[in-house]
Amino acid sequence: MDVNQLTDVLNPFLKLMGPNSQLSVLYRNFPLGETEIASVDMWLGRNHLIRYNYGRIENGYKDSVEYALIAVSKNYNPVMHARQIASAGSPALALDILDTIPAGLIPDIHTMAKLNFEGQKFCLMWQAIRLRENKAAHSLYFREHRKFAQVTALSPNLIDAYRAHAKCFKNMGRDDLALRVMRSIQHAFPDKMTAPYAQVVASGATCAKVETGIRLPVWQGNPRKMRILVITHNNSDYGMDTLYHGLCNLLGKQNVIEFPWKPTLHGQCVESANNYPCVFHYPGEKSCVKQLVRELKAGRFDLIIYADVVGFKHQEEVRQLLRAAQNIPLILYDTWDDCYTPDKRIQHYIGGRRFDIRFKREFLLGANYESKTLPLPFSFPERYLTKGARVKKTNSVFWAGKKIYGLRPLYIPYLEKRFGWRLDKRFDQQTYQTLLRQSHIGLSFCGCGFDTVRYWELPANGVMIMSERLPIGIPYNFTDGESAVFFDDLKDMEDKLDYYLRHFDEAGRISDAGHRHYLRYHTSTARARQFLGAVCEYLGLSDAKNQIAVQF
Repeated sequence: MDVNQLTDVLNPFLKLMGPNSQLSVLYRNFPLGETEIASVDMWLGRNHLIRYNYGRIENGYKDSVEYALIAVSKNYNPVMHARQIASAGSPALALDILDTIPAGLIPDIHTMAKLNFEGQKFCLMWQAIRLRENKAAHSLYFREHRKFAQVTALSPNLIDAYRAHAKCFKNMGRDDLALRVMRSIQHAFPDKMTAPYAQVVASGATCAKVETGIRLPVWQGNPRKMRILVITHNNSDYGMDTLYHGLCNLLGKQNVIEFPWKPTLHGQCVESANNYPCVFHYPGEKSCVKQLVRELKAGRFDLIIYADVVGFKHQEEVRQLLRAAQNIPLILYDTWDDCYTPDKRIQHYIGGRRFDIRFKREFLLGANYESKTLPLPFSFPERYLTKGARVKKTNSVFWAGKKIYGLRPLYIPYLEKRFGWRLDKRFDQQTYQTLLRQSHIGLSFCGCGFDTVRYWELPANGVMIMSERLPIGIPYNFTDGESAVFFDDLKDMEDKLDYYLRHFDEAGRISDAGHRHYLRYHTSTARARQFLGAVCEYLGLSDAKNQIAVQF
C-alpha cells in the first residue's frame, strides 16, 4: 500500500473524528519507509491529526506480516480519555488506553510512575465491579500487582501506590496482606496519613484462614510405570521442568514425553534458562505429532499433563493430540506467577476439553478455585545440590536478586541502610553458590509470584530461610521457628534479623532442620511423588499404595 492509497482509505473517516477518536489502519506485508512515513505525517498534520503509533504487530500467522498505523487528534490526551472511560464504567478499556500510550510520548520516569499508579486505580475500579458481580476478586490481582511493581520500581516511596495495593488485598479478603503492606511502608517512611489508614484496614478485619498442615497423598512404594505426555511450551519453565525431572526419576525418561520438545530438558540452549536450576540432560528426540496421535489412540499413554497457560503457540497440534486422547485423564498444572488461572483462554486453546484434576503453583488461600484444584508449588531439584562436606559459615546474610516486585523495593533499600549492607551485587554462578552455602541466614521475598525459587533453594543448601509468610497453599510447609523463620512485615523482619544475627547457633539448628525437611518433602522427586499420589487418589487408580488422605 503506497501513501496515496493510504490517504484514500483514511479520507472518508476524517469527518467522524472526535477529540478522543483513534483512526487505525491495518495492512499486510508492506511496511512504510521513512519517506512514506514523512508524507503520511504531513497529510495528518494538514488534517489536524498526528501519528500516534506505527509498527509491526503479531498476528499469529506464519505466512503474512501485519502493520498498523494509528492517528489521533493533535489535542488528544490519553490519560483524560482513560479517566472518562473508567468513570463511565469501563476500567478494562481505560487500562488498555494507558497500556498503548507510545513510549516516545512518556517524557521521564516520574511520568511513567504516575501512569502506572493511574493503572492501579483502574484495576481497583475493575475489581470493585467484579465484586458487585460476585466474580473472583483475585482475578485482577496479578494485573494490579504488575502496575504496583512498575510504580515502586521507579518511585519506591510513593505512599499512595502502597495504599492502593493494600486496598487490592483487602478486596480479596486478605487483610493480613493489606496490613503487611501498610505497616511496612509506615515503618520505612512514617507518614501521618498512613497510620490511620492502616487502622482502617485493620478495623473489623476478616482474614482468610491461613491453612497449616496441608497434605497431599504420597507414593510410598514404587508406582506402576505410568507413561505420561506433558503438553507444555518451548520456553524454560521452572515449575513444570522440575516436576518433569522428578517424574523422570520415578518413572524413567522413556515414560515421560514432552510436546513440544524443549531444548533445556536435553542440555541445549542452556542460556535461555537464565541461570535457573532447571536445565537437565535427558536423552530424547523431537516427537512427531502424527506419531504421538497414533500412540494416544493406541492407549500407550496413561496420563496427559497440560502445562501451558501463557504461550499458546501450538493450538492446532494440541487440539489434534487431545482429540486422540478422549479417554485419557487430562491434568492441568498452572505454574505461572498469577493466582488466577485464565480458564476461558485455556479452554478455547485446547478445544473445550475439561480437566480431571488441577494443580496450581500460586494457590492463594482464601480464593475460590474450581473443585479438584490442589496446591503444587515449586521444589528444588536434588541434582543441583553440591555433594561433599559442609562448608564453613563465614557470611551472615545472603541475598541476590532484583529489587522489583512485591515489597522488595521497600525491604532491600531499608536493610541496606539499616545494616550497612550492599544487596545489589550480581555474582557469577560459582560465586553465587559459594556465598549461598557459606551464609547463616538467607532472605526470601515474594517476587512476581508469591512462590519463588529462593524459598526452596535456601533450605536445600543448608541455609536458614527467613521469608515473608507466604499466603499460598504449601503441602508439608516448613514450620516457623523450627525449620524456617517467617515474618509478617518490615519491622517484624528487622526484629528477627537483629535476633538471629546475634544467635547463629539457633540459626544453625533451624537450618539443619530445614534441610532435613527439604530432603523429605521438597526435592523435585518428592514433589513428583505428591503429584502422582494425588492423581491416583482422585482418579481412583487401583495400584496406588500407602497413601494418606488429602487434607486441608
